[in-house]
Amino acid sequence: MNKFFFLLLLFASNKAEAQTSALAIASKAIEENPDNERAWYERAIAADSYYKDLETRLNYYQAYLNKYEDTGYSELVYLAKRRIKDIREEMHLAVEERDTMAN
Repeated sequence: MNKFFFLLLLFASNKAEAQTSALAIASKAIEENPDNERAWYERAIAADSYYKDLETRLNYYQAYLNKYEDTGYSELVYLAKRRIKDIREEMHLAVEERDTMAN
């Protein structure tokens, strides 16, 4: 199969906002080629749009960084790190808000 086939499907799914499909396609692309950095990153983006749970969203970006932090495309690594920082801030604010509401 063409090595770009799954990436093309992935981009089409993201543009159509079909995040469930984008997650499945990115996972399939990773299964077909575990060294496909872009598929790992696109899977994190799709998960970020699909899941409400912040910890789950964070885990997808962290999986990307675990594999590519030292060897990946610098712009994607930067974006993943930035999104992880943002998600952690959201998590912290959610805890503060919950604590404020409880009092």
